[in-house]
Amino acid sequence: MQQKLSTIRKEVQINVEKANAQMVERVNKTTSPLKLSVGDYVYLHDEPIGQGRKLQAKFTGPFIVDNIPSPHLIKIRDPENKRRLRMPVHINRLKMAYIRAPQPQPYLQHVSESQSSNTTVDSSTSSYSEQVPVHRSTRHLKPPAKINDFVNLDSELGTESISSDDNRYHKIKRVLARKIEIN
Repeated sequence: MQQKLSTIRKEVQINVEKANAQMVERVNKTTSPLKLSVGDYVYLHDEPIGQGRKLQAKFTGPFIVDNIPSPHLIKIRDPENKRRLRMPVHINRLKMAYIRAPQPQPYLQHVSESQSSNTTVDSSTSSYSEQVPVHRSTRHLKPPAKINDFVNLDSELGTESISSDDNRYHKIKRVLARKIEIN
């Protein structure tokens, strides 16, 4: 009996080690290590506290990598006031920051009077822009049927084409179709 239990325990131990190796391999396929060098910009994960944590920013920064004392610890500094953080930060709390330099566009800059006088305006293009008519919507909104219940049908349809008997029939039909209001 003891011999059977010891063989079962050995098999279980071997299966556990295989499962652990498979899990580590599966996780390592999807994760890529953060490769930092001095001078890189990073964001620091700072767990929000207090009320409204859900709406607060989770990352602060960007910070500049100042020193890498070990593969897991990074010393960072603030780029605005060049202040170093006292304690090194674990690499798990950092995220790469991809910062682009601003590129102002020329259409935001004002044109001086000397530059504006040098430009000539083609008369054919200016007359074309004046001739293009502005498109206006031609759709007419028809009021809902409930409002039309109280409108005189003689004015809508014309009295010469429909007899008064037909007119009364439509009015009675509308009155019967209305909901009954109980006071």
